[in-house]
Amino acid sequence: MTVDAYGVVLRKANHGHGVSSRSAGCDGAPCEASQGIRGAHGYLTFFNTTMGTPLSEPERPWVAFARCAIIGPLLPILHFLVPPMQPTVTVKIEALPSAEGLPLPQYETESAAGLDLRAAVDEPVTLQPGRRFAMPTGLKIALPVGYEAQVRPRSGLAFKHGIALVNAPGTIDADYRGEVRVLLINLGEEPFTVSRGDRIAQLVVAPVTRIEWEPVETVDTTARGTGGFGSTGVQ
Repeated sequence: MTVDAYGVVLRKANHGHGVSSRSAGCDGAPCEASQGIRGAHGYLTFFNTTMGTPLSEPERPWVAFARCAIIGPLLPILHFLVPPMQPTVTVKIEALPSAEGLPLPQYETESAAGLDLRAAVDEPVTLQPGRRFAMPTGLKIALPVGYEAQVRPRSGLAFKHGIALVNAPGTIDADYRGEVRVLLINLGEEPFTVSRGDRIAQLVVAPVTRIEWEPVETVDTTARGTGGFGSTGVQ
């Protein structure tokens, strides 16, 4: 069995009679169900394996008919009732004594990209305008090789109080084993106080692409050329 990137089963021909999942039924042409199944997160795989059609055999006519006449119209409903599963990555995390009693970083909404980091301070810390502070989180993480963690500002703190990150986004490498700290800076006009447990930043885990350099005499030319730093204007 071969499954493509959309979870669609690609059948192999069997003695010249095999058909692909995209060419089944509907007078030999791809039907809406066959084409639309790519957006249904693998329902076709479930349908084939539960309707008694061996993946290595030609598709039975009644299965092809059911795919077009029944499964096709149901795809939008199935997509709504069974949302796509988001891939997860396991990250080891160590809570230091300074983080005792504080919850681990978590996603605050169902589709949030970042986990909120909290301040692990014993006493409130007040940032005067223009001042910066390496805020402790009381956490150590061990990222899998091939991933990084980005520490980003929280939009609410930035908009309401001018609280940003000096090095936004901060990068945590997979081989870093120190405490995660957030380099806060007060760009606002008023002092800002951070108390224990306050959510001060967000952590986004992302895959990393490694490169190899290819030295050349000169790089190729483009229509843009050396234009940068606002060369295209504002409007």
